Amino acid sequence: MLTWMAWTWPTALVFIGIFSAIGVLVLLEIRTPGGDTRRGVLGLTTTRGDRLFITLLGTSYIFLAWLGLVGMPLWWPLGLAFLWGIFTFWKGLKRVLPPAHARVKGARGPAPAACP
Repeated sequence: MLTWMAWTWPTALVFIGIFSAIGVLVLLEIRTPGGDTRRGVLGLTTTRGDRLFITLLGTSYIFLAWLGLVGMPLWWPLGLAFLWGIFTFWKGLKRVLPPAHARVKGARGPAPAACP
């Protein structure tokens, strides 16, 4: 089944996992539109898709660093990658709140600077 591109089952499972995660994000976006912006790992305001991208990018760096420094087996970096993904999405669970002056009813924020 996978011989047309010389794929192995582990490689196919990685891509199935990535496409499944994208599918879950599509379903979440249909259910609650807007990307669910929150404060992310790097201190940036991120959406679900941003957090998935940061997780996948970090996971690839974890595996490449492990292969370059340690070699085989790859069970330890797999565990580290799962922890990285959990941390990335857990850190993004804190909602981004508007500034304090915007939360107070009737408050306008700072006054505009006067022109000379």
